[in-house]
Amino acid sequence: MKSGDCKVNDFVMIFVQASNIILGVTGSLALLAFIAGGIMFLISAGSSERVTRAKQILLGAVIGLVIVFTSFMIIQFVFTALGIPYTNTGQWATASWFKK
Repeated sequence: MKSGDCKVNDFVMIFVQASNIILGVTGSLALLAFIAGGIMFLISAGSSERVTRAKQILLGAVIGLVIVFTSFMIIQFVFTALGIPYTNTGQWATASWFKK
């Protein structure tokens, strides 16, 4: 294992991989929240307290997804504004754009 060969591109790749993992986990958690909220809504049996709780879960899942997709759009916008290549196809995660 070599040491001292890290470049800025390596740190960017770590950030990109971490953000991809976070987006995947968040999407999975939102799916589980939709399922849980839907099941709670179906089995509420007309109880206004349970219906309200199910609506809160569904609303929280929607708000979470909006926040995640907005953050992804902001990242795409910043990379496009900086002129980083491959932003239109999403391949900036694998491009070595710091190399000369």
